[in-house]
Amino acid sequence: MKQEKQAMSDMNDILRQQTENLKAKVEGEAQQLEEMREEKKTLQKQQKEKEAKLKGLKSSVKGLEEQLKKKVEEGEEMEKVIQTYGKELENSEKKVWPTLFCC
Repeated sequence: MKQEKQAMSDMNDILRQQTENLKAKVEGEAQQLEEMREEKKTLQKQQKEKEAKLKGLKSSVKGLEEQLKKKVEEGEEMEKVIQTYGKELENSEKKVWPTLFCC
């Protein structure tokens, strides 16, 4: 009978130790899972911030493209005006030079 009690006590101790080991393992895995969740939240937040920054950069680029387009158009218009004035100057010179030497 004493042997049976001792065997039961030993088995109880073994089961208690196994339970503690399992509990520690589960708690460790739960902690890892929580850390992974936090890391996921952090990564999602960083992703949203990067997407917002990218959106802002795209908007800035679009604005700069529009400004550049306007500047190019203005430059083309100025070039046309300069060419027109150049032609008018040439025509004026052709008219004025002969009159300077005739008299």
